[in-house]
Amino acid sequence: MRRRAAVLVALCVLVVVGFYARSAVSYGKPLAPDHAPFYGNFQNPIADALLDHQLSLKVTPPPGLLALPNPYDPIANDPYRAQGIHDLSLYKGKLYSYFGPAPAILLYIPFRIFRVGDLSPTIATLVFATLGFLFSLALLRRLVRWWEVDLPPWMQCVAVLTLGLGIPMAWLVYIGRDYESSIACGYMLLFAGLYFLARGALGKSNAGFLALGSLALGFAVAARPTMIVGGIFVAAALIIVLRAREHTRRRIALVAALVTPYVVMGVLVALFNYARFGSVTEFGQSYQLTLIDYRTYPFGRWSYLPKGVFYYLFSPGRWLSHFPYLFLRKNVFDPVYIAQAPPGTNLYQNEPVAGLVTNMPVTGIGFVLLATGIRGVARRLPRAIPTVVLLTVPAVLMLLLTSYQLRGTTMRYELDFAPLICLGSVLGWVAWSRIPHRAAWITWFGHAVWLAALAASIAFSFAITFTPCAGTGSC
Repeated sequence: MRRRAAVLVALCVLVVVGFYARSAVSYGKPLAPDHAPFYGNFQNPIADALLDHQLSLKVTPPPGLLALPNPYDPIANDPYRAQGIHDLSLYKGKLYSYFGPAPAILLYIPFRIFRVGDLSPTIATLVFATLGFLFSLALLRRLVRWWEVDLPPWMQCVAVLTLGLGIPMAWLVYIGRDYESSIACGYMLLFAGLYFLARGALGKSNAGFLALGSLALGFAVAARPTMIVGGIFVAAALIIVLRAREHTRRRIALVAALVTPYVVMGVLVALFNYARFGSVTEFGQSYQLTLIDYRTYPFGRWSYLPKGVFYYLFSPGRWLSHFPYLFLRKNVFDPVYIAQAPPGTNLYQNEPVAGLVTNMPVTGIGFVLLATGIRGVARRLPRAIPTVVLLTVPAVLMLLLTSYQLRGTTMRYELDFAPLICLGSVLGWVAWSRIPHRAAWITWFGHAVWLAALAASIAFSFAITFTPCAGTGSC
């Protein structure tokens, strides 16, 4: 029976990975990258620069751009951005990328070392997304074992499909630029870090796994700055280690193994930023050549919070009468309008987006089920509720940070926090299913609701990978 269960779970994993692979080759986009920087391909130039021991890109800014009174004016610099430098950062006459170097170091540079050549951003997104998905499965398995829960094969398979297809990860692969590969890299490093921390802290402490987890979470910041919330997991692991019954010398060694890699990675990221832009907190976005002037952009407004939370969690998608029937919201981002609008104009604009809970309800239904049986869960599985809370709080912080910082939303940013929310929902469902209910129909009804929510989530994730257009899926 265990062998049959393993085969069933493996088949479900293959279904998810196969769907990711299909998404990578959608709408006939080429998988061979250009050798010059172009829209959506930033990590290849970063890899070339790092291999040549320089921080700026090996791209010469157009002289006309440097001669502009304000080279960051989106209307004035539009002819030069069209020459292949859109979304690069201009600082003191040199071009940089505001993307962190983690994807280049982990994947793009190895491609060059083994003389494979440039790497397609779509392939990179596929690789990172697949590895992140596998780490999320390993983490789920580890946590459920720590709870001392044995899941039946059908629940294992459903959990696999939920973590893989219950969030728009396939859509991220479908779009497949370096905007998306950086997010997928952060997702992979986050779940790799969580898995290794779980291996190192839950049960018998292991310094090697603690160090790997800390290193991965620190390195995740070099992929996505929002991944700094991973420090919460390092702090939680530190509390567990300090409370463990260990000899003082061994406890000191465990603490050093846990804390040192994260601190070292934080220092390296800060030095990387300072060497490029003269500030430890500047990743280059303030000097970005893009559709707006980020030097005057109003970052960080409390008024952005309710709008961001609504669009990222609750905004409905579009239902149309033609295939694939389900679509993201329309693109309402107009850079000319932004540049020419008078002061005080409401400029909150969105790229295509759809609310996570509204359109992929499986990410929320687990929390509802958990709430209905929270007393029973607290008695029967005392480790369950703290685990779900620990996973959900950093996700909510990422959502609030993103919503507070930016005057608008875009679908790809959901993938920063959606995987953690989805895992929390799965664990909530698992915990609810393990408590005795007064009547058998309650258990079956709860499972039926879960399966219906999963079917609706997969249908939406499936549909938005069939929009026949590149870019942000705005058709």
